[in-house]
Order: sequence, then structure tokens, then C-alpha cells
Amino acid sequence: MKLLLSQKDEIFEIIKNFELFSPIQFELIEDLGNSMTILQFKKSEYYFKFLSNNQGYWANYSPGWEKILDATDYLNWTQSKEHLFDWLVCLKRELITPNHWENFKSQLSGISFKTQYDNEKFSYKEFEDLEMQIDLLKDKLESIPLLVEQNIEIKNHLDRLTESAKDLGKFDWKNLFIGTILSIIIQLNVTPENATALWELIKNTFNQYFLE
Repeated sequence: MKLLLSQKDEIFEIIKNFELFSPIQFELIEDLGNSMTILQFKKSEYYFKFLSNNQGYWANYSPGWEKILDATDYLNWTQSKEHLFDWLVCLKRELITPNHWENFKSQLSGISFKTQYDNEKFSYKEFEDLEMQIDLLKDKLESIPLLVEQNIEIKNHLDRLTESAKDLGKFDWKNLFIGTILSIIIQLNVTPENATALWELIKNTFNQYFLE
């Protein structure tokens, strides 16, 4: 749909008054051939489209509340502005989300694994050494400025990992250990700086087992 100049100004004001955004981050594109006006968030796949036909007009947009693509029923202008505001809320959510999967991928890419590793169970002496090293790691956690809750939760997981080493083979335990630590980093929202420091402690402590 072709928007009135006054309607374009209202869109401008909605964006200007919305926390986080500025009108300079958006581009208003009129596509009269397809009877729509597109509010595009620059350098992204996100947009809000005002569309029309002989029966009326509506909007579709990305992102939505629960779907990457969403659409409305027929609207009046007041309803269109309400949906535009809701879209900005969804857009803000997607832009500030921590992106745990990308963080997970980044952390994993920084780890070098030893390629040869058997799945025999730890001997009594090996388990004692492992237990001692985990206790050492727990002590060294104090050198990282973690939140108190993060510190406690990591230590609890390390205790459970120690117990699991009594029953698992070395290869299986290694995979459990790495997966557990990566999950903790994501679930506890450990900062990238603290996550890097934690991995350095782990690598320095366990390099004889599975890390290079």
C-alpha cells in the first residue's frame, strides 16, 4: 500500500521513541507495483511490510512473536501501528539475544582434541590423579571473576563428573566432560572473557588426558 506522508511521519516517530532503535537504522521502500511499502531493518533479513488489495490492507513481517514470518488479518491504520510496535519488540528481542548456539560453536572451535584415545576405564591410580586435578581446578576457579552462583554450579558439576569417572571409560568420560563444560558456559551465561579463562584452566589441568 502507498502510505500518506503523515503516516510515514508517524512511523518515523514510533521508531525514534522506541528504545534501542533510530530511524537511521531503517529504510522505507515503496513498491507500488506490488502495492506495498516495506520498512526494512538495514543489512538484515528483517522487515515490516504494509500491503493492500481491493478489499483492504494488512501487514506481514519478520520476525514474529513465535515464527520467523508472520502476518496479520485486515487492519485499520491504528491497528497497523500497534502491530508495527509489536514487531519492533520482536526485532529488539532477536538482536539482543545472546545467540547461545553461535557461542557454543565458537567455544568448540577453539578446542584441540587428541586424536587417539582408548575407552578403558581409569585405573585406581588414574582416578586418584583425575580426582586431584579436578580438586585443583575447583580451587583455581577463584582466579576467575565468576558470579558466586556460577562458581558453585560449576563446582557441583565437577563433583558429578568426578563420580562418573568411576564407571565410564576414558573416551566416554572425555566426551561427557567437554559436553558438560560447554553446556555450563551457555546455561550460566558465562561471559566470553571468563569462558576463555575457564578453558585455559581446563587445558592446563587436563592436557595429559584429552586436550592439546
